[in-house]
Amino acid sequence: MKYRISFVVLSVVLLFTQRSQAAFLDGVIDFEAPFPGGVLLEGDSIGTQYEEDYGVRFSLVGGGLPVLVEVGPTDLNVFNGEMNVVDTVIPSQQLEVGQYFLHDDGVTIGDGGVPSDLRVDFSSAKARFGGGILDIEGRGNPNAYEEWTVEIYNSGLGLLDSVVLSANPMTLNPVNGDARITDFYFGRLEADIDYALIRYTGTVGVLDNSVTVGYGIDNLYVSESSSAVPEPGSMALLGIAGFGVAYRRRRDQKNHKSVDP
Repeated sequence: MKYRISFVVLSVVLLFTQRSQAAFLDGVIDFEAPFPGGVLLEGDSIGTQYEEDYGVRFSLVGGGLPVLVEVGPTDLNVFNGEMNVVDTVIPSQQLEVGQYFLHDDGVTIGDGGVPSDLRVDFSSAKARFGGGILDIEGRGNPNAYEEWTVEIYNSGLGLLDSVVLSANPMTLNPVNGDARITDFYFGRLEADIDYALIRYTGTVGVLDNSVTVGYGIDNLYVSESSSAVPEPGSMALLGIAGFGVAYRRRRDQKNHKSVDP
């Protein structure tokens, strides 16, 4: 009887440990309906809606929250897209982008036309982080171009890694992201990414008289596991939107089990 009780206690402890380790989901945050916590509309702020499921919080450096934007000519028009249809990417990527994406709150973008830095905080450290930025393009002059820098940080160690997505024609491999989504990805050997910054580092109002920067952020991938997974560029070939739907279906099926893997 004593050993049986001990076994039961041990089983409960192991079950609790497994649940703690799997507190947050790995997968793609695509900002598509159904939204966590209820209905969201274009222009609604995005902050903690994805924290319970994915352990991810969004904010703008300097204050405020990013907002949800709907593709096509709607209330919020944030970039000039395919065939001059606002907020629309090329046909081959429309499934990947879906119906919604993330953008600045529109308040600070009028201050010199520079978007606010987006900060992505993780409730538990991640080993992998990726995503895509819409409409990174040149501005018709070698000295005027759009560019984004994505950085991942550890609270104790500081900057871990960074990537620059640039349409600067003088770079080795300039991005041709006009009406397209350009992917970024980080894979670590351990879960040590505590937060990330997505910053605009390109030009604005230089030789092209532009006063705003059109863009969108979408399909953010997070994982606490360091095991190999397809990078966003590879996932795009498979259809990243389909990946997200399939993941949700698997999650719904697994929710009927007592322990998530």
